[in-house]
Amino acid sequence: MFFKQCHLHINHICKLAKGLSERLSADLIAKALLQVSPLSNKNELNQALMHWQDALFIQQYSQYQFKQNNPQLQRATCCLHYKVDASAYCKTCPKLKANRIKL
Repeated sequence: MFFKQCHLHINHICKLAKGLSERLSADLIAKALLQVSPLSNKNELNQALMHWQDALFIQQYSQYQFKQNNPQLQRATCCLHYKVDASAYCKTCPKLKANRIKL
């Protein structure tokens, strides 16, 4: 897989767990898809994301939530924003109870 090779190369520079790197990558792909996609239908957008994640990873990570018909990314993992600004998590952080994915 593409990301397996990328992870091996990046791991020489900075140590990052494979699972964390996949979840961070999945969140970035989901965010990019949300910004460039002409799709607005909930099912079509989630289906497109599922296809991208299937192609790049072994499992599904990120997903979209729709609030008042506006798609919003539900992150698979923390983006570590709090490491830059210790006073707060980002507004979409899964560490915030309201943003946790319900399995």
